[in-house]
Amino acid sequence: MAEAITVTPVTLLSLAWGIFLVMLGVIAYFLRSLHADFREVEKSLPDKYVRKEDFHRSLDELKAMLQRIFDKLDTKQDKGD
Repeated sequence: MAEAITVTPVTLLSLAWGIFLVMLGVIAYFLRSLHADFREVEKSLPDKYVRKEDFHRSLDELKAMLQRIFDKLDTKQDKGD
């Protein structure tokens, strides 16, 4: 006859520890994959997007350029009158 399997606290603890390690490995794998995806996105950011400070600086330069043009047009118009 087959003997009955006895479940001891040590056996339960070993089983729980094994399940925990497997779950930890799966979580680590997904976190590493996620981290690699974020690094890829981070590398492509400078090529696709402009930083807010750079955009505002360029916009201020453009506004200053347009203001100089408008000022020159105003002085030409005043001379023509």
